[in-house]
Amino acid sequence: MRRIEPEEAMVDAPGHCRRVAEMISRHAMDADSFLADYEYQYMLTMAVRQVIEQSSHFPTEFRAAHPEVPWSKLKRLRNDSAHDYVMLDNEWVWEVASGDVPAIARILEAELTARGVDIEAELRDSGFIQ
Repeated sequence: MRRIEPEEAMVDAPGHCRRVAEMISRHAMDADSFLADYEYQYMLTMAVRQVIEQSSHFPTEFRAAHPEVPWSKLKRLRNDSAHDYVMLDNEWVWEVASGDVPAIARILEAELTARGVDIEAELRDSGFIQ
């Protein structure tokens, strides 16, 4: 398995964040609708897991500089969903999808923009947008 480099993860993560936002928007879901729809729960959980997986490769210094993101909580959600340790708390998944993922997207986009990264070009190159 190929090792994901920290910079690569930071550039790819906004695309995964946008997918989460698009799923929420496309399905016009709120928490109650999400909690009532098993297929949507599964789909959104997998998308959130991709964001968390990418974030696990972010540089330690970057994560330390953003304590407003509950990194350890996110890692626990990723592990629980990937290894099926427990029945997932879908309210928790919704909180992450609707709150933490947008926060990660804002932080990353600000950081990448400050570094001169053309986020839209990166997203096109990686197939996240057409």
